[in-house]
Amino acid sequence: MFGLSILLTLGVGNPVFAMLTPSQMKMYNENGILYYDPDPCDPVTSGSGSSAGTKGDSLGGITDDRLAAAARAYGEFAMQMQEEYGTPWEVVIAQMLMESSVGTQGVAVEGGTNNWLGITGTGDAGTVNLYGRNWAVFSSVEKSIEAWAGTYVLRNGYYDHAFQYLDPNNYDLSTFVSTMLYTYAPPSDGNDVSQYHSVVMGAINGTIAAVRAEKGWPSSAELAKEKNIPIGGKYPIGGEVGSASSDSGSLGVDGGFSSSNGCVEMNNSATGSGELVSGGMNQEQAEAFMQEYLSLQAQYAGVAAGQYVSEYDIYTTSCYPSGALGNCVAFSQYFVNKYSKYYSQNHWKDTVNGVDVVARLTNGVDANGFTQGTAPRPYAIFSYNNHTGVVLGVDEANDQIIIGEAGCEMGDDWTAARTYNLSSWLSKGVTFAYTDGALIGL
Repeated sequence: MFGLSILLTLGVGNPVFAMLTPSQMKMYNENGILYYDPDPCDPVTSGSGSSAGTKGDSLGGITDDRLAAAARAYGEFAMQMQEEYGTPWEVVIAQMLMESSVGTQGVAVEGGTNNWLGITGTGDAGTVNLYGRNWAVFSSVEKSIEAWAGTYVLRNGYYDHAFQYLDPNNYDLSTFVSTMLYTYAPPSDGNDVSQYHSVVMGAINGTIAAVRAEKGWPSSAELAKEKNIPIGGKYPIGGEVGSASSDSGSLGVDGGFSSSNGCVEMNNSATGSGELVSGGMNQEQAEAFMQEYLSLQAQYAGVAAGQYVSEYDIYTTSCYPSGALGNCVAFSQYFVNKYSKYYSQNHWKDTVNGVDVVARLTNGVDANGFTQGTAPRPYAIFSYNNHTGVVLGVDEANDQIIIGEAGCEMGDDWTAARTYNLSSWLSKGVTFAYTDGALIGL
């Protein structure tokens, strides 16, 4: 008996023919249709993640058919969720490919969960422990879509900065996806964001677009304009989002690239696990925390002043030998834009002195709910004597404070986490912008 030859592409590279033997072909029946269940541990036959193509007709045989079937079945419901929460309906369908090979891998199959979107925690139908983690169980696939598009994932506050690109009159879906992915599946967790973005957009512009044409449906951009869906849908960004009806406990998302199949290392990147530490950090934790910013500083060392760089829109300065991101203000901007609900871009270019940062965050142009005080707290932004940075830990019993800071023209090795004598440090006249209630990394 001959094996089944399926045409796949690896990223944007050349097509690969995967010859499947009868023992490798797993078939199951759903609504009278036989579907091929890819081997979740085989990077070639998987059909999701790195093996998914960048065009709708190159996703890999039946996997492409499966995505089209899902678009037909759930597209209209996903559109309803776009009207409700502002989350682009096409992205929800494409994410089914990434998280579960459209319902054919991992918890979507093994747990009987209806969880096609890699959501952890407790769903409206309970929870199940698989691969050493608790996964949400839903009463229907629609319930999982509602959770992912709504309060528990895309509208939980972690991705608010991405929604700025969804103005119905200036809709930039590609930039939304890219910005969202840097939080959902960040490079710091070993994800290839560029490839992830390519696969998602390829599915949207290929298979999903073909279904749109077949059904006469609007794209997410067209829907936003036709229905005049504001940024955030019925719940403006920064406001209170109504609870999704699937709520019966806390939910999260496994944001790793094709990570819900139980064959790769699990992560929970979207919840900020392993980054901010509840109650503040010790010196060792603070030094580890600073590594990402140090990497960014090195990455953009030669960039000219006056530009916004990275997914955190950090404004570059002529700050040598520290480099374009060696400025203390740049580090505070990075922290606010990455770890708080309040995302600001344009105003930071006018904040040239570190001493001004706290005032601007609490009662100036960037005021968004931060409050001001003179007592240190973990993750507060501080200002004094033209300097700014972030409090990473406070040890009052030992009269110590740990701060993360960068310094213009102080050398490229000066960006660091440092422990200071608390009493002496406070004598400089320090003020703080408290981030309590705004953090999204805990």
